[in-house]
Amino acid sequence: MFDAGYFSRCLGKDVKNVLIKDVQELEQSQIFIVQLQYDVKDKTPFVLLLKRYNLVRLMSRIQKPLMKWRISALSFANEYTFCTAISDTAKNSEMQLRGVLIPAVLHTSRTYPEEPSFGEKISTAGLEQNLYNQAICTSSGQHSPSVSQHFGENGNTCSSSSSQTCSSECSTLPSHLREDHQKDNMLNFSYDLLFDYVDPHLQYQVGQLNLEETKAALKLLANFHAYFWRRSELDEFSELRRQLFRRGGWWRKELRPSVAFDTIPSAFKGLCESFPEQELLGTLDNRDTHAAMNMLCTKVDWINEELRAQPDKTILHGDAKTSNLFFCNRRRQDSGLIDGAQSLAPSLMATCIDFQWVGNASSGMGDVVYLLSGAVQYKVLKDNEQGLLKWYWECLCESLQDADRIGGVPPEYSWDQCQADEKLEYLAYFVTALPQLMGGLNAIYCQQNVGKFGWLTHEMDPRVITWMCQKAKRLVQELF
Repeated sequence: MFDAGYFSRCLGKDVKNVLIKDVQELEQSQIFIVQLQYDVKDKTPFVLLLKRYNLVRLMSRIQKPLMKWRISALSFANEYTFCTAISDTAKNSEMQLRGVLIPAVLHTSRTYPEEPSFGEKISTAGLEQNLYNQAICTSSGQHSPSVSQHFGENGNTCSSSSSQTCSSECSTLPSHLREDHQKDNMLNFSYDLLFDYVDPHLQYQVGQLNLEETKAALKLLANFHAYFWRRSELDEFSELRRQLFRRGGWWRKELRPSVAFDTIPSAFKGLCESFPEQELLGTLDNRDTHAAMNMLCTKVDWINEELRAQPDKTILHGDAKTSNLFFCNRRRQDSGLIDGAQSLAPSLMATCIDFQWVGNASSGMGDVVYLLSGAVQYKVLKDNEQGLLKWYWECLCESLQDADRIGGVPPEYSWDQCQADEKLEYLAYFVTALPQLMGGLNAIYCQQNVGKFGWLTHEMDPRVITWMCQKAKRLVQELF
C-alpha cells in the first residue's frame, strides 16, 4: 500500500527504502510511523508520520449514528483544507519563526472512487449548520434534503445503482449503514496527511498540565492566534477562512446536533447527587445555583448567536487538550525564533497536533477556556486562573506587535475585551460540556477515567467539575 513509489510521488524525491515502524488504529484515524531512505547508504533515515482518514474503514469497525459520521467527515475535510493551506515550505518556515510550533505539513492528498466534478476545494464553512438543521428536521419527523446535496455544486454520489464507483470496503459496512454510505458523497472520501514526526524521545506528553506546561501551551496558542489574526478584510488567509468551519471548536452547537442542551438543569442535579460533599457540589446544591442552570438552559441560543454575530478575527485550534500537546525544553531557543516570540516564553516549548476542529473565531478565548478547563491540574487552575489568562493576553499582544517587524500594522486587543470574550466563550463551552461530558459522572467513573489518554480533567477530577459549575453560576448571575 505505502511503497517507495507512493512516497516518491508525495514528496517529489526519489525514495529508495520504506519501513513502516508502527501502525496505530485510533478511533478517528490510522497513524503510520514511516522511516524513509533517499539513499541506501544513508545511516540517518528520515522519519515522518502518515495520518490516514478512511470513513468506510472506520464505519466498518466503530458503531455510532450516521449523523455523527457526517460530522466526522466534515472534520476530516476541515483538517485536510487547513493542512493543505499551510503545506508549502515557506509557510512552514514562517510559522516556525513566529513561534507557531506545529509539525511541518509535507503532503496532503484526497482520494475518491470517482473524482467529484465540483473541484478540489471543499468548503466546510456552513455545512455544519446544514447538518444541525437536518438533525433537527429528522428528529421532528420533517423531510430534509440529503447531506450530499449540501456538499458541493454537483450531486455526484455513489448510488446503489452504480455501486461499482463505491470503495470496495463499502461491503464491509453494517447493512443499516451501507445504503446511507452509498448516498452520502462526503462519506466516500479518504485523506492522507504527511507530517514531520514528533519524536517522543525528544518531546513528552502529560495527562494534566502543571504551571510551567500550561504557560508554554498558552504561549503556543497565543502565537497561533496572532499568526492568523485578521489584519484586513482581504488578507492572505481570507480564502482559508472561507473554507474552514464557521466557528472553530468541536463543542459548537452546530457541530453537536445530538447534544440535549435542555438537559443542562438535570445534568447539574445529577452531579449534585453524585458529589454531595460540601467541598464539592454540595456547596452548590441550592436554589440559586439550580436557578442559574435553568436560566443558562434558556440562553444557549443567545450565547451562540452572540458569538456568531461578532466579526471573525482569527482561527482557533479547536481541540487544545493534553493528547494534542507535546513539550520539550528550550534547547532550540536560539534557532531563529524572532525576539518577540522568545521574550515571554517559559522554559518549555509546546507543540500542537490535530487540526480537525480548526475554524474561525472572534478571539482566541475558545482555545484558552478549553485548555484551562480540560487540561490543567486543579491546584494550578484554582490558584492561577486570572494570572494565566493575563499571561495569554500579554503573549498575544506581544506576538501581534511583531507585525511591525514583518511590515504589518499590529491590531489592538484590550485586556477588557479579552476578559469579556473569555466569559462568553466559557459559557459556550460549558453548555456543551455539562450535558455531553459531565452528565452521569460519579466518583467511580471519574476514578476510572484517571490516566486515560485524551480525557479531560473535568471527566476525572470532581474538584474541576465543581470549579466549572461555580464559575458558570457566577457568570450567569453577572451576565443575565
